[in-house]
Parts: sequence; C-alpha cells; structure tokens
Amino acid sequence: MIKSNYLRAYSDEERVVLRDIGPWDMYRTITNDAENVVKQEHENGLGDRKLIYYDSDGDLTELAHDGAGNFKRFSYVSN
Repeated sequence: MIKSNYLRAYSDEERVVLRDIGPWDMYRTITNDAENVVKQEHENGLGDRKLIYYDSDGDLTELAHDGAGNFKRFSYVSN
C-alpha cells in the first residue's frame, strides 16, 4: 500500500493542520503512516510547529515530533 494521501488544511506560525483524504483502500491513513508524514512535513518546513491532523473519523490528533523530522507519539487534541 502507498503512503498516506493528505492535504494541508491550515498553517500558521504555531501549527500545521492536515486532513487525511484517502481513499483508505488505496492509501495508508496518517495514523498508520505517522513516521513518513512527520518526515515529509519536516522537509516542507515544519520546524518546531505543532503538527495536527483530522483523522478519517474527523477527530483532531497531534503528531508530536522532535523538530528534526522524527515522530515521537500521538497526542489527543481537544476541540
């Protein structure tokens, strides 16, 4: 299966928000491709900003990272 298929829904100096767009029978979800997503966003200038995404259920989750392109853990984001 190919890497995840997502888009940048919003970004500012504090955060980047992604939306998982699938389709999930052809692409991995952001959840299942977290390491690659963090690495790709780091290459696109993420820096130390928070990386948040809407998952396939529409819930917000943070992909915590070390600022150097490495995924650390998932963190729940309250609305």
